[in-house]
Amino acid sequence: MVLIGYLYVRRHPGKLLRAYHYACAAKELGADFMYFTLNDVNYEKRQIHGYILVDGKWKRANRPFPNVMINAYVPKRHHSLRALYELLRLEIPCTTFWVGDKMMINNRLKKGGLFEKYIIPSKKIDSVKDVFHFLEQYPKVVIKPLNSRQGKNVYYIEKTTNSYIIEIDNKKQRYDYEQISQIISEKLKEKQYLVQPYINSKTRDGRSFDLRIHLIKNGDNKWVNTTTYARISSSESIISNIHHGGKRVPLDTFLQQEFPQDVEELTKELKTFGLELAAHFEKQAHKEFDQLGIDVGIDEQKRFWLYEINGRPGYPPSLFGKVGMEKNLISYAIHLANKKDN
Repeated sequence: MVLIGYLYVRRHPGKLLRAYHYACAAKELGADFMYFTLNDVNYEKRQIHGYILVDGKWKRANRPFPNVMINAYVPKRHHSLRALYELLRLEIPCTTFWVGDKMMINNRLKKGGLFEKYIIPSKKIDSVKDVFHFLEQYPKVVIKPLNSRQGKNVYYIEKTTNSYIIEIDNKKQRYDYEQISQIISEKLKEKQYLVQPYINSKTRDGRSFDLRIHLIKNGDNKWVNTTTYARISSSESIISNIHHGGKRVPLDTFLQQEFPQDVEELTKELKTFGLELAAHFEKQAHKEFDQLGIDVGIDEQKRFWLYEINGRPGYPPSLFGKVGMEKNLISYAIHLANKKDN
């Protein structure tokens, strides 16, 4: 019987809803499931003192190294247990790999060609001049970290006749050239950023939105679109991310509200777009991924723009056990385990 290991950072899986659903899916598919952290690993004995689900409750148990590992947690480079994690990756097939930073993703897709038209013009910021160069071409630009999640550290700059308006944390401030240069310089000391034009992807009442396409691999190593939904910003923000006060709206409801004449067409286009992009990106990356979250904007001309590709997309807790995500992910893990044995 295949033993699936689920590596995460939380010490106990008791409040981790997805771990419970994964364990139930594994049982239904005839596999064993074990939750563990890096602290639970005895590398010398090739054993793990983790948790298994018994009659709906998590119990401690010793198990040998799993046949496959859902590596939902990756320690940072200088973490004390990073070396142990790398050793596990060498011995155990893993479901998840890093997709790359935003510029790496864009460059891979440009090289492939098929999805180049959906890529927002972007440049890694090497100096303040790069930002002003973009502001000469576009009235409004976005500055975001090369590696970021949940819409954190994203800034918007708009050029006016004699000044610049920058939006940080939903607050707008007006500065002159020297002041805005200083602000950008300080940001560049903290981390690496890219600059790109602002895409006007807005609802009829002026709220920013994007569409999250969730894709999961199944047991046949094929991509499945498990769900797509809209994320709409609060009235104060131009960031649609849920962590910034945005709300999640089912795709059909959103399209009926915003594009009532194009519901069927856009639904089909989004499904095809997600599945084809996932397969193409995987080919360009020369890696196999278990799941991807693709964020898309739609401008005034109904043109799709690719915002991001996420390798570890957050999944709405309300959808666990309802759209088949768990079964697909566990089926794919079993596929990887059997692939190694063969």
